[in-house]
Amino acid sequence: MPDAFITTLTDPAGNRTVTLSHDFIPAPEERHLWPDNRTGQDERYTYRYDKHGNLSEKRRYLSGWTAEEYAPDETHHYHYDQSHRLTQYRREDDSQTSAQGRYVYDPLGRRVGKLTAIVNPVTKQTDTQHSWYGWDGDRLVLSESQGTQHYTIYQPGSFVPLVRVEQMKAEDHHSTLAEKLERDAEVTFPPELHQRLNLIEQELRKNQLSDDTVQFLSATGLKAENLALWLEPEAESDRTIHLYHCDHLGTPLALVNREGHIDWHITLDPWGNVLSEHNPQSLHQPLRMQGQQYDEESGLHYNRHRYYDPQQGRYITQDPIGLAGGINLYNYPLNPITGNDPLGLSTWSNEVGSAFNLPYEGIGAAIDASNGPHYEPISGSISLDGGYSGDVFTGASDAYGFGMTTSEKSPIHMDACVYHTLCEHEGVGIAAGYGGTGTISESPMSTGTGDSVGYMATGGLLGKLTVSGAQDSSGNKSVSLGFGAGEGAFVGKITCNQSTKCLMN
Repeated sequence: MPDAFITTLTDPAGNRTVTLSHDFIPAPEERHLWPDNRTGQDERYTYRYDKHGNLSEKRRYLSGWTAEEYAPDETHHYHYDQSHRLTQYRREDDSQTSAQGRYVYDPLGRRVGKLTAIVNPVTKQTDTQHSWYGWDGDRLVLSESQGTQHYTIYQPGSFVPLVRVEQMKAEDHHSTLAEKLERDAEVTFPPELHQRLNLIEQELRKNQLSDDTVQFLSATGLKAENLALWLEPEAESDRTIHLYHCDHLGTPLALVNREGHIDWHITLDPWGNVLSEHNPQSLHQPLRMQGQQYDEESGLHYNRHRYYDPQQGRYITQDPIGLAGGINLYNYPLNPITGNDPLGLSTWSNEVGSAFNLPYEGIGAAIDASNGPHYEPISGSISLDGGYSGDVFTGASDAYGFGMTTSEKSPIHMDACVYHTLCEHEGVGIAAGYGGTGTISESPMSTGTGDSVGYMATGGLLGKLTVSGAQDSSGNKSVSLGFGAGEGAFVGKITCNQSTKCLMN
């Protein structure tokens, strides 16, 4: 019989509530509610978040029913860059640093390197490792650490691993032909002779001597067969190939060698936590659920756009695609037995993909189609200015104004600007006046200058009424309406230049 039963409950938004023993279920009013779906506590840890909703601290705590006699004061710290990507991790046990990690990303947000330092709990020695990664689109295909390279070949159009190739480059300490001859003769050869002997060594290894080399050996009295005896064997790479055995979700469960024997196998719970692992050869196999790579230092799974915590069964940062990925910005698929999330963005069910025989590219297209049309955020500006104009078949206008504009660079997505507009007129009529003009434009304002071309009409019984429409060099349209005092009427073409200065952009 097991010592205890543990039940994990989730609220309607998909947040995991505190894990409960089988004989205690609190009343609904006693259960926790987490603002913004930021879980603050479960049966093992308490959690803290920064102002952007990124997990910043995870601290171990023991509830009353936990049977462990001792556990260290375990604290995890997380630090992020301005794009909310994890750049630093640190774990402390009893206030002593036991593991650290630093992470580097390329311009597309893919992790290309990491530096880890893990303290051995027995020897207290720190093991430091540099790791580098190579990508094929969004799929991790190469990792390299301490002279060992791991290549992963995937099933076409998917994130399901098929073949694993491990290659270790032997240390190359062999001496060149020139170096061995120098030591034997106890002399130092000039650079020209070094270059000549290096070329001869390359040709001897290929067993293809050029006419120039044959003439050189004949002139110096050297024999190719004698020089070949001085050559040391080249360092050879040690390559090992394994076949992945995966479950119905594409999660690796075993590595099978060329002889058909299992060299590694693992048992995971539905959320990716390790229940047991058989690894007699100490193989490095970090791939977990589709698109995920296990980080030993933190226990997290790197999942392309985010990091997944299998202990929580959710991501540690909010979904970068917002509500397009679901109402809970931290959720991993609520049913991990039928669904996965290879990119860390949106749930995909293998049952649906299998039913329609869709590869990964088709899955992405299907998700886009099911989500409906994509609407870009509203952009543009509104402004108000004051100025004067004069026209006798040709003319000009001059105005100064203030505007509000949308801006991606502003924390509140809005910006304030001042501007000066100078326009040339060409048309029919005679008019003059001054007044104020309001403008609505599809184009956001930004610091700098810009040109636009359009048409205008001015005049009226009550003084100066002006209506104009214009289009800038990017194709964005604007409409203006002005009132003021003046005389006459004019209709024609306007060509304007605007100089703008904004607070943030």
